[in-house]
Amino acid sequence: MREKEAYLVIDSSSHSIRAYAATPKGALLSQSCREIRNIRDPLYPDALSFDPEALRRDLFAVCAEAVAGAPDHRIAAVSAASQREGVVLLGEGDTPLAGYPNIDNRGQAWEDTVPERHRVYSIGGRWVSTLFPAVKFLGLRALRPELWERVRRFTSISDWIGFLFTGRLGYEFSQADESLLFDVEKGRWSEELCRRFQIPAGMLPPLLRSGEFLGPVLRDVGRALGLPEGTPFLVGGADTQLAVESCRPSAGDIVIVAGTTTPIVHLSDRYLVDKQERCWVSRHVVPGLFTVETNVGVSGMNYQRALEAFYPGSSYAEVEAELAGCVPGRCIASVGSMIFHKAQVTPRGGFFVGAPLDGELTRADFVLAVLLDYAFSFKTNFEQLLDIAQSRGGRLFGCGGGFLGRLLPQMLADLSQREIQVPEGFQYASCMGLVGQINRYFGYEALSAGSGRIIRPGGTPDWLEQYGDWAEKRALLNRL
Repeated sequence: MREKEAYLVIDSSSHSIRAYAATPKGALLSQSCREIRNIRDPLYPDALSFDPEALRRDLFAVCAEAVAGAPDHRIAAVSAASQREGVVLLGEGDTPLAGYPNIDNRGQAWEDTVPERHRVYSIGGRWVSTLFPAVKFLGLRALRPELWERVRRFTSISDWIGFLFTGRLGYEFSQADESLLFDVEKGRWSEELCRRFQIPAGMLPPLLRSGEFLGPVLRDVGRALGLPEGTPFLVGGADTQLAVESCRPSAGDIVIVAGTTTPIVHLSDRYLVDKQERCWVSRHVVPGLFTVETNVGVSGMNYQRALEAFYPGSSYAEVEAELAGCVPGRCIASVGSMIFHKAQVTPRGGFFVGAPLDGELTRADFVLAVLLDYAFSFKTNFEQLLDIAQSRGGRLFGCGGGFLGRLLPQMLADLSQREIQVPEGFQYASCMGLVGQINRYFGYEALSAGSGRIIRPGGTPDWLEQYGDWAEKRALLNRL
């Protein structure tokens, strides 16, 4: 390994695009970020899009800033991760026409028009939902046929970034299976699903493997960003799978990815589809492995918004010190937590408190209620995943920004009654996953997942007594 080498790694979420300069050992040298502006489409009740050209400008801006922030290091490779289910539509000459993030719901009204939904699940590893591009395209074709007629190809956001850097278009496996047009077990595009969703085979780019050489960075792009001529661009992948891989798990292990949502992911060496359709099954970024997933929902986003609303400017330590004095149960919340079976999210959220209002009720009670909503939903989904996998062995890892504090990680360890291993760089998990893939390409030593901290479970927590009350209140909201 040469000294003073760094990688340029890119992570595009539903709300921001980030670029990092990171060393092969996982040290971050610099980073830059721009917010992505999603635009509402008035033709649909809940449709969002983004301008690919604006994203391209922001992409190259953050990349240039990240490279400039590491002047003493030579960029040895570039790679990109992105949100799952996000897609970019391309017209003649691969001109970008539109971009749809994962949170775009333009296909929602057409979900029930898809026949033989169990068959779709058995092939695609996920149920029919507007999350996935194939269903988004149903809504697009119905209300904006003039745009659909111009579409020649489409790909994931991370693979489109690869195209911008190299001129070569493809679709990486862990992103392709998010399209609902992919046979997850066989590892190829599904002719049956393409017919079902009326997608011409010519629209589908060739499949790519995460970590493989896509091509050298285009000369003009390299010069604009300050990259050495011929810098290789390596295929990236889906942000969740790359975050999972940052923990270096093996088949049988489970990884909690505590981000905006909280996927709970079991690694399997076989296609483990569930007859009750309680999980998603995907290709991992490592060949031969599958990810079996349940998900807590927008748990991390809810917790962050509660902190911003009730504790603006406070640190995790300050908030947690105040929460420690709360009496669990004075306030119960259900604010969008998910029971993953068929994506059952409460249609309304709310806080339940005694009446009349308790004079001792504080802001900490409301934040603790949001945190318990997160924890209780985790309990339900974790136990569901264990039942699907039919295994209680293996290690448990944690990564993502949700492990920055101490209280929530301890709650997850107490609920699972398992040690949780949290690797170095856990808060930049997708980035660290990309670093690991690039290291594998160069034949460098893998990042160590065991150099972080271990969270050990304690006894049965007192607040677990509130689980039944929470489940009852959550069910009440579902009936409203």
